[in-house]
Amino acid sequence: MKKHIFEDIILQNALNFTREVVDIFDDLLNKGMNITELAARIKELTDKLGREAIEAIIEELDKIIKEDKRRKEKWV
Repeated sequence: MKKHIFEDIILQNALNFTREVVDIFDDLLNKGMNITELAARIKELTDKLGREAIEAIIEELDKIIKEDKRRKEKWV
């Protein structure tokens, strides 16, 4: 199976997500925060990860569709 650029983008996003979760837990331990703050920060982070993953997938699919030879055969 051909590797697509979005795989690298998603991997990078996952690494960034992991680092940011570690930072959140560092803040939890060193600066203190309540469970509401913790949940809000984790939700914000997971929402961002989801947006970035969807964006990467859509961009790659757009590129695949644009470069599809079958599609180009029907151009007028």
